[in-house]
Amino acid sequence: MSWFKIHLTFQQVQKSVVRRIQDEFEGLWSELKGPEDAAMFDDLKPATQGKTIYFSPGSTKFMMDIINQYLGEETEPPRSSDVVLLVGHADARKKLLK
Repeated sequence: MSWFKIHLTFQQVQKSVVRRIQDEFEGLWSELKGPEDAAMFDDLKPATQGKTIYFSPGSTKFMMDIINQYLGEETEPPRSSDVVLLVGHADARKKLLK
């Protein structure tokens, strides 16, 4: 299974698209009792540059429709120092990232 990312423009960020995707993820993640291998991360860039959201391999089991809707693409895992955890277990960065 692969990592995926979605890049959102500044205009999409202004329209709270990150929040909508995060809410969708959190709802599904909670329904599935918080899978250990599923997490959602956000890059640390200023919002004015757009945002990139990363989805761990376990997320693809329930987020592929959303990933495809926003033209997500397969990617390498982000570096732990480049992202912040949005949804997932508190130790997700340590367990899932390098």
